[in-house]
Amino acid sequence: MQINTLFLGINVFDIKELTRFLLAQLVLAGDYALRIQPRIKSDDEKGGNIFQTALTDADLSIQAMVEVALLGRFPDVSFHGEEEEKSLNTKYFPKDAEYEVTLDPVNGTRLFVDQFSTFDIVAAVTQNGEIICAIDYLPAKEQCYFALRKAGAFCLSRNEILNGAPWRPFVLPQGGERVMIFEDEDLHRRLDTRFNTVDLVCEYLRAPSGLTLNSILRGELSGWVRRNAHLIDLGAIAFIAGEAGALVTDFRGQPIGPYLRSRERSVPELVAAATPELHERILNALA
Repeated sequence: MQINTLFLGINVFDIKELTRFLLAQLVLAGDYALRIQPRIKSDDEKGGNIFQTALTDADLSIQAMVEVALLGRFPDVSFHGEEEEKSLNTKYFPKDAEYEVTLDPVNGTRLFVDQFSTFDIVAAVTQNGEIICAIDYLPAKEQCYFALRKAGAFCLSRNEILNGAPWRPFVLPQGGERVMIFEDEDLHRRLDTRFNTVDLVCEYLRAPSGLTLNSILRGELSGWVRRNAHLIDLGAIAFIAGEAGALVTDFRGQPIGPYLRSRERSVPELVAAATPELHERILNALA
């Protein structure tokens, strides 16, 4: 597989080295998460909806694991983790480095607590606020999806990562019109009659299904519509989907811009659709 020698000012060898490093770390973290999942309990301190309230030993331990590994191997990058306020290591990273690694140590912690197999570990690398690499690892599925900016998306199994196998190109599955929203009555009103709309929070309260953000990579969702989309989870997975063939824009079809424009590392609007046709219909519904 041939990849351009440079993109966004960073040498491909360097970003690939960091990517391989993160892939290995996420596999190790996933093995740990699976080992403790049957015994895990939630420490409900976060506030917010049911997916935001769950906090576990796995969240804190996985973030610490990745922090320590990064400080030992890539000490010149910045780091931002979801559990930053509880971290012992955040103060040791440079604050405003050109490159930053972000981490959601257990994305879908409520799913993790409730013993579903669809929780994941999400990491991204940004350059001056622009995502240049994102990784989504599903430990229970032993499957990893990841992408490099302008180089495409890839998929590897747990064993392939551990054995250093070549990266397999990944194309986003297509089909269906299931579109996910996130506790937003206005979006539900605009989209519900036109699509098979799933509200992640409301649907989970009625009948937990295990659907989550990574469902778009597995062909179980065809798109998302989200206000206030954070880099650390939805933004990273949307980046992978975009490199795999999805269209990712704001509500008017424009590029979403750098996530680091806000302190929360978020963008005001995000639409991700598996096909151009679905993307156009979503934008029309939002107009």
